[in-house]
Order: sequence, then structure tokens, then C-alpha cells
Amino acid sequence: MLRRKTTSTVQVSVLMTICLLIPVQMASQTWDDHDRSARFTCRDFGANYLMTLPDEGNPIIFCNGDNDTFPLWYNQDTEEVRRDVRVCNLSYAQTDWYIYQQQCPLYNAPGLPISWNKNQYQEGTNEYVAVRPELKKQIEELYRKHPEEARDSFGEDPFEVKNILKYWVLSEKQEFHVIPTDTINIHIDKDALLRSGIMLPKTIRHLKGEDLKDAIPDKLYIPLTDIRMLTKVDLLMLEMLANCNWERPLYLAISVGSVSKG
Repeated sequence: MLRRKTTSTVQVSVLMTICLLIPVQMASQTWDDHDRSARFTCRDFGANYLMTLPDEGNPIIFCNGDNDTFPLWYNQDTEEVRRDVRVCNLSYAQTDWYIYQQQCPLYNAPGLPISWNKNQYQEGTNEYVAVRPELKKQIEELYRKHPEEARDSFGEDPFEVKNILKYWVLSEKQEFHVIPTDTINIHIDKDALLRSGIMLPKTIRHLKGEDLKDAIPDKLYIPLTDIRMLTKVDLLMLEMLANCNWERPLYLAISVGSVSKG
């Protein structure tokens, strides 16, 4: 019996030794192939992305996937590169926990300009809003016949993004949770736009003073033609676009789809 027990112990020891040698053999044969200690492509990619953004205004950059987001997070979290920039991954922006995180300051950057409260973006709320362009004529008729009542109900411009969000999308009345037009707009603060240093079209760059202001349109129009609904992410991006008011730069990574770019 002692001999059998000894034999069994030896067999187990040999088997364990062989098993331990397998990862050692794998590491010795493939270490060079998988060694990333001298490869800095991802780190440099993220740093270059961040360093191309303006130094002032706490810019926001919208990303979409892992490969364009993680290098940015690594550079900010580990290398402490451009912590004044806010990175927003649109794939996560449909979740309530991530929206809350984005509202909070991080490092040297303030939170994103999102005014929604938690009840308005919690899971299952405002996931999408239908676009109902057939309501546009009814609203325009109301403004013609009863202008004061209309302005009290839907604001000075019923199709301006801030009013669409306030009086329709975020309304307490469920039947108002629609986009009642196929064209929305954002008011352009011309003074803020000129202060931002944005590149103007060649056709108006030579103008000065009031002539330059007159050449800038009063509103930025965003068509929703053939779009049946806007998602929560779409609505949040529209609000940020309206709230930044040309004072906080917004950028889109090349990976962001054409739908989000509008």
C-alpha cells in the first residue's frame, strides 16, 4: 500500500511539473512576439488627439468606440495629458450612469453642459422621441392667430432647440414628447461666435464690424428630413450644442458616425 501511495505521489508531482513548464515554454517562445514595452503607437495616438485641441475653453471631444477612446483616457488618467479636455464616448452616452458622470467635473474640466435631471435621463426615459413634421403647420397657425398664447406655451421661437427640449421633449405632458417639425434651429450669438475665433467662410472674412455681423446668419438650421426619431444621445448632443454658445469648443473624432455628425 505504501508503494502504491508513493507511486501515485510521484506521478502527480511529475504531472504538475509538466503543467508548470507549459506556460514557461510558451513565454520563452512567444515573449518577443507579444512584448509591447517599446511600442507607443496607442499612447502617441491619444496624446496627439488631445494636443490638437485648443488650449482654452475646456474643449469637448466626442468619441464612439474603444480604440479611439481608451488611448485618450490612458493619457489623461496615467500620463496626465490635457486634463482640461472632456472626453465623451457616445456609445456610453445612452446610459444614465454615464450621463451623470459627464455632468460632474473631472480633473481640470467642468462637466458637460447638460441640464437634464436624473429623472429625465434615467434608463427607460426619453430613449427616443418621434419626429412629427405634420404638427408644424398647426403650430405656425397658432402663432398667427394667438401669438401671445403661443409664446407663453412654446416660447418665442417654437422650433429653437432649447424650446423644443423645454416645452416638448421634457414636458410633463406625455403627448408632447415629440419633435413637432422637420427643421430645428439654434440661435447664433454673433458676438460669442466672433470671440471664439472660429474660421469664417472666405466670402465674409474681409468684412469688419457691423458688416461682418450682418453677414452671419441669425440662426443655425438643422434639417430632420426623412428622420423618424431622435435618440437620447441625439437630444443630449443638441442641448450641448445649444448650451455651449460658441464658448466651449466641440470636436468629433473621425470614428463618430455620419448620423451623429448630422
